[in-house]
Amino acid sequence: MGVLIGLFIAFTGFQYKSLTGIFQFSPFSGWQMANNALSAYRYVDSVDRKEVPQKFRLLDQDVRRYLDTTPYFKLMDPYGMDVNATYMWSPVSPLRIYMKKVVTDDSSLTKIREWAYMAPLYKEYATVLMRNYPKQFVRSYLWPNFVKYYVPPVEFLETYGFNADTVDQITEVWFGYKENKLTSRFKDKNVYILSYYPIICGVFNAVYVMMSFSFFVLGGVKLNRGLFRTWGLFTVFWVVNLLFSVFASPIALRFQIFPLILCVALNFILFDFMLTVYKAETKSNLAVN
Repeated sequence: MGVLIGLFIAFTGFQYKSLTGIFQFSPFSGWQMANNALSAYRYVDSVDRKEVPQKFRLLDQDVRRYLDTTPYFKLMDPYGMDVNATYMWSPVSPLRIYMKKVVTDDSSLTKIREWAYMAPLYKEYATVLMRNYPKQFVRSYLWPNFVKYYVPPVEFLETYGFNADTVDQITEVWFGYKENKLTSRFKDKNVYILSYYPIICGVFNAVYVMMSFSFFVLGGVKLNRGLFRTWGLFTVFWVVNLLFSVFASPIALRFQIFPLILCVALNFILFDFMLTVYKAETKSNLAVN
């Protein structure tokens, strides 16, 4: 499996190298890192600003001009979240504007090549910003994103079909729709049931921590080695997912559904273990008496 994954990474990287001349597995990561860095950079006062290497000067000027002249509320996404992906997707983002400046004279670049062409530069720029302003990055990006991991926002899933009445022709053809009109079984386009999921996610994450503590207190390591190995495997996954999610991108519910399913399952398994131990101790005490 590891060999197959390695071959896939190598193949993808060389494909992007053929497009841009630079080996990279995913251009998305460069853009995402730049987006995350700008989420913190906007809180750096002009008097505290540090010089960036020459290769980033023009980009940095565009970024600072945008951050200094754009009202705070416009830096939020449509759902009012200040840790978001606005700098990646907004047409007026300094990252998008600078890309157009760089590639405007090269008509041979397609959209994907434009995106991939800029990714390495944005990754380096993001790294510089994170190193120059580590406190701001932790306080303004990592910490808010950590809180969102506990209660991940529903984001655009709260409305059915992006609140649109129709779909594009390519979507209609792909799914074999008879028409491009969207229908719903709900009385409106709000998906109310998902509004409970952030609370459910927060509760089960907290319960998992308490269940894990109880598992060790009750001697689960010795009583059930198989369950201990399962717990250890999931805990490694849980911690890695937490660290990766908090650092990699603004957290949303859609990214945490699979970890939530595993967390719920393991909580019930741990609860069953606790009940088994309780019944065994109760039976033992009754026998003694």
